[in-house]
Amino acid sequence: MLAFFVAVLAAPQLRTLDSLPGLPGGPHSVAYALNEAGEVAGIAQGRRHDARPVVWRGGELVELGIIPGDVEGAAFGINDAGEVCGQSIGSGVLRAVLWRGGAIVDLGHLGVPAASATALNDAGMVVGNSYPAGGLYTHGFRWTRAAGMTDLGTLGGEYSAATCVDAAGNAYGVATDAAGRNHAVIWPAGGGPAQRLDALDQLGFSSIARGCSPSGIVVGDGYDLVLGERGFAWSAVGGLRLLPPPPGTTVRFAQDVNDAGQALVYGGDLRLWIHDLTAGSWTDAGAELPPFPRASLGAAYEINGAGQIAGHGYDFATGAPQSAWLLAPAPDGFGLGEPLPGVAGAPGSLGAAGLTPGATVRLFASRVAGSTAVPGCGSLSLDLHQPSLLAVTAADAQGVVQWLGVAAPAGLAGRRVLLQAAELSTCRVSNLSSVDFR
Repeated sequence: MLAFFVAVLAAPQLRTLDSLPGLPGGPHSVAYALNEAGEVAGIAQGRRHDARPVVWRGGELVELGIIPGDVEGAAFGINDAGEVCGQSIGSGVLRAVLWRGGAIVDLGHLGVPAASATALNDAGMVVGNSYPAGGLYTHGFRWTRAAGMTDLGTLGGEYSAATCVDAAGNAYGVATDAAGRNHAVIWPAGGGPAQRLDALDQLGFSSIARGCSPSGIVVGDGYDLVLGERGFAWSAVGGLRLLPPPPGTTVRFAQDVNDAGQALVYGGDLRLWIHDLTAGSWTDAGAELPPFPRASLGAAYEINGAGQIAGHGYDFATGAPQSAWLLAPAPDGFGLGEPLPGVAGAPGSLGAAGLTPGATVRLFASRVAGSTAVPGCGSLSLDLHQPSLLAVTAADAQGVVQWLGVAAPAGLAGRRVLLQAAELSTCRVSNLSSVDFR
């Protein structure tokens, strides 16, 4: 039976893109995960081109450190308590680790000292992958403080990998069967063997569960000789259903989903799409940014309940092919971008969108975050301390403002400046935008 799908575009929602700072001398960075507070975990490159595990809190980079004697590391997951999981890398050793309470915990391995922790939930349960003794392929594991590391097993084949864990402790990922085929699976919280999510063989050739929400909504993708590349969503109540393709393209892979049913999907057109599982609608995330985005939406990894998304892409300012960013819905639909190229003393461009056509917008700047009342707007405040007024401009007929060719003072090189815009006629303020001037 053939199924016909009609792609529905969602009403536009303006989003803002905040480029996260890297380490001095190391332009590359990647954001892999975020929690409900918008704290982001990932890696940043050091001066020696070494990968360092980091967390961005309030846009500020914090190094997590590695096990003494190791040389590199990476952070792949973060929970709402600020605990982070990932790996610490030494000479011939890959350690699955947990950063908790200012300490780093070696989680062990399944037989070979090669393991990586990929995700954790708010209870501190960690999932990841390790090589069992004598094995040529990884097995997924689940780790708890009480029980340590447990081999999750396969579907009768040699390989499995755990990609995420929900609040109840159910782990999800991929496992091979005796014929060597990959299947998206769940390892139930109460124990027991892997169970296929695609029990009806809708994606019989190959599938993987890539991401899950705290409540247990799962997304992933697969390939079938008849259907081709397809994404899917799964829950214990609704089972597995195939996603319709985004408008004008196909599903390349479905990466993550939140409890609101917003799924991150990359299309065959290499664009980031957000699919609303309830409404069935699609949003092209890159088409909803203010003018002059600093980075491309090259790879998105996780979405939290607030709709914030962590990922990385090409940085148009520095040329770095991997630059971490945080994508978020604009407050009140009013978004301020980032100055491009962000070079002190050189002409730059900046844009804002979502304004009332013809309304006057004021652009403010400060070196310090704080709270400053907006005159005539009751309790509304700017998120800036003692801000300076930089410009007063009217929005065009599309509700867009563009500042072109404005040069920041040369003395700002090496300094961070915070920016925010305000539309006084409606008492709306934009997101807080930051720039680390070079």
